[in-house]
Amino acid sequence: MRIAAADIQSSARRLHVGLSDAWAAQAVEVALEAAPTALAVDLLFQERGGVVFVTGDVQAETARICDRCGQTVALVLSSKVDLKYVPADSHDSGAAELAAGDLDVGWFADGAIDAGDVLSEAIALALPSRVVCTDVEACEARTEALLGGGQAPPGHPGLAALKDLAR
Repeated sequence: MRIAAADIQSSARRLHVGLSDAWAAQAVEVALEAAPTALAVDLLFQERGGVVFVTGDVQAETARICDRCGQTVALVLSSKVDLKYVPADSHDSGAAELAAGDLDVGWFADGAIDAGDVLSEAIALALPSRVVCTDVEACEARTEALLGGGQAPPGHPGLAALKDLAR
C-alpha cells in the first residue's frame, strides 16, 4: 500500500490494519520470517518540513523455533513505532558515507511512502536478538539433553586417537 506524501501534507493519515489486510500480513511475514498468527497495527503518518513522521503501535504474533532448544514457541511482539522518512532525492548521493544523522532516517521515492516497508521496518526493529522460550528451566533441560547431558569427553573427537601419545 502506497501513501502519497501530498496526502500526508494536507492532513495526517491514520492507518489501522490487521491480519485480514493481505499486504500488511505479507509485510509482517517478511520481517518475522514466518506467517503472523495475530496482527494489530495503528500508525499515524504526519508531514512536517518535508519529513514524514510515523508513530503508533504494532502488535504481532507468530510461531518460531527457540534458538536454544529447538522447540516451537510463540513470539509475541508489542512495540511503539517512532520512525521518520525523507524524500530519497534529498540525500546527497555524491557522499561517500552516510552521516550519523542519516542512520535514523528512512527514505521514500516517487512522492509516496510504501506502508508495507514501514510496517516491515517497525516489526524488524521490535524483534529480539534471539528467540527463546519463556520457560527458562524447561528450555535449559531440553538444551542440556540436546548437548548430551554433559557426558561427552572434553576435546574434539577427531583427536581422541592422539590421547595416549603424550604419555
